[in-house]
Amino acid sequence: MRLQYIFHRENTEPHGKSTWEPQVQPSVALESYLEEVKIQLAEQGLKNPKDNLNPAERQTLKALKRDNNINLKKADKGTTSVVLNIEDKIKEGQTQLDNREHYRPLVNLLVEETNLRVQQLISNLYLGNHIDEMTKAWLCQTPQPPHIPIFYTLTKVHKPTPVADYIRV
Repeated sequence: MRLQYIFHRENTEPHGKSTWEPQVQPSVALESYLEEVKIQLAEQGLKNPKDNLNPAERQTLKALKRDNNINLKKADKGTTSVVLNIEDKIKEGQTQLDNREHYRPLVNLLVEETNLRVQQLISNLYLGNHIDEMTKAWLCQTPQPPHIPIFYTLTKVHKPTPVADYIRV
């Protein structure tokens, strides 16, 4: 809409896609309208998606979710779900944490320091007119004090090796 506002009196042909975004315009009516549309879009509720499981599959999934001895998660790739014994899941996480090449224990927590740095970056973006007030408010919704992050793992799915790979011809 800002483009239409800027170029409304010019008879020019479109020149293809561009990454340029026009700045806020002096038209109070236009900017008020755009802000109101942003708010209304943010408040829109999403419709529930159509269930893609039949009743028996849905019942089985609910039973798996209730079982406290297993971990049911989405795999790291694709749309596959993985069922894993909780003990095996904890062992896998500990194995990853014990690998000092990738993880090392912190002497001090960095939560407060990181939060302060993020807040400074958001303020700089706002003061430099890179983000608007609504975006700044959305980015600043960090709980005070910030939560300590939780370690989690993504379950890897290994494709089964075809039987032909095991048979020598």
